[in-house]
Amino acid sequence: MNFGLLHLSSPKTALAEAYRIIRPGGWYGFTIWAPP
Repeated sequence: MNFGLLHLSSPKTALAEAYRIIRPGGWYGFTIWAPP
């Protein structure tokens, strides 16, 4: 989900759903723009 979290109305819900569907031992990567 490269730069996708910026455009969601509820990023917390999206991350919770991603966590729910990841297989045991799986991983999730994403990037966001943020101030330094």
